[in-house]
Amino acid sequence: MNEPFGMTPLTVDLEIEDGAWLPYVSGTLCHGYIKRVGNLPNATQNGLPAFQLMATLDDGSTVVIETTWALMRGALTALNARWPQDQP
Repeated sequence: MNEPFGMTPLTVDLEIEDGAWLPYVSGTLCHGYIKRVGNLPNATQNGLPAFQLMATLDDGSTVVIETTWALMRGALTALNARWPQDQP
């Protein structure tokens, strides 16, 4: 983790189109598949939990991403408000 005691602010895009991530990526964009998610207790300087997500990329490498649980919970709440149930 590049920021061991702080978390990067989280932006929530409620509706994106294919390729929308390209302006935010430096280098090659690689797709992947979520393999595991979890919370890491006491992850912040204040002792709050962090949300972690593990993905395996198409090239076979694995990446773990992290943000605070509060930011992830807020993002999930926003996404759930936009799509409260599965779409047909």
